[in-house]
Amino acid sequence: MSTRSIPFASVTALALLLAACDSPEEAMKDAEAARLEAKEQKKEAAAETSAKVADVKNEAAEDTAKIAADGAEKVNEADREAIAKGSEAYDALRKARADALESASKRLDGFDKDIVELRTGLEKKMSRADVDSLMTRLKDQSGAARRSNASDVAGATAASLESVKKGIETRLDDLEKAIADAKKRT
Repeated sequence: MSTRSIPFASVTALALLLAACDSPEEAMKDAEAARLEAKEQKKEAAAETSAKVADVKNEAAEDTAKIAADGAEKVNEADREAIAKGSEAYDALRKARADALESASKRLDGFDKDIVELRTGLEKKMSRADVDSLMTRLKDQSGAARRSNASDVAGATAASLESVKKGIETRLDDLEKAIADAKKRT
């Protein structure tokens, strides 16, 4: 080999070597391209994650809204039932009040009849002034009983109705006793 062939071989080898290796500019371009690709991949991953987060949030919001709507429906149903039961209870109380008042009124009507019939028997044994005084007192007691009964029954609650009925019975028993005492004078 000649000396001349060595430099040519070196130049050729060097050219091949340089061809196989990128130049620093090429390496920078490749690094920049890789960086931009990584940045784009990061951006896509972030967008995908954000989309998934938004989907999860939307599903959670829909689930929350559904749960709230179901809860509101249950509350409304409970309210409707409470109103219906309250109405039933009020109707039952109103009927019980009316029954108590009607029962007391019937008994008072009987007493009023007894008071009217009692007058003729008392006039034979007592002075007219004494009979008038006794009749006025019995009629006043009967009227007071009617007014008190009506007032007490109107203000009665479900819890107090039984005690109101007992008070009415006591009032009526007192009037009955007063009429019985008056009948003893005939």
